[in-house]
Amino acid sequence: MADSKPNCLVIDEIDGALGDGKGAVEVILKMVSIERKGHKTASLSRPVICICNDLYAPALRPLRQVAKVHIFVQPTVSRVVSRLKYICNMEGLKTNSTALAALTEYTGEMCDIRSCLNTLQFLNKKNQTLNVFEISSQVVGQKDMSRSIFDI
Repeated sequence: MADSKPNCLVIDEIDGALGDGKGAVEVILKMVSIERKGHKTASLSRPVICICNDLYAPALRPLRQVAKVHIFVQPTVSRVVSRLKYICNMEGLKTNSTALAALTEYTGEMCDIRSCLNTLQFLNKKNQTLNVFEISSQVVGQKDMSRSIFDI
């Protein structure tokens, strides 16, 4: 925190990582505000982004009171394709909208842009042009949904 460069702390799945303990939330709350000689002083000038699926998990209640909450909706395939096309153009990866739509559907029902980006990055390192054939022949980007967590 002594570095002057703008850093950002991202905590993904904070609602699932807590369990019954509130340790992470307490640490974040201490980072946000430190009491010094009876006065509360803001100690954190960099963003802390907490990502969760269950906004109303009981352990997150104190954090919700000091946080700015943003609720995101699942993006449409066309919106993800548009963004991926822009990224591909900026990175010099040759592709088309049909292949990107196939990639979006290939990575799952949730339009998982992180998975799409990982797959694009992998294919770009292999110096391949992204087309529908390349999408169908990849195992990268697919999640193993054949077994549940209980089966594993």
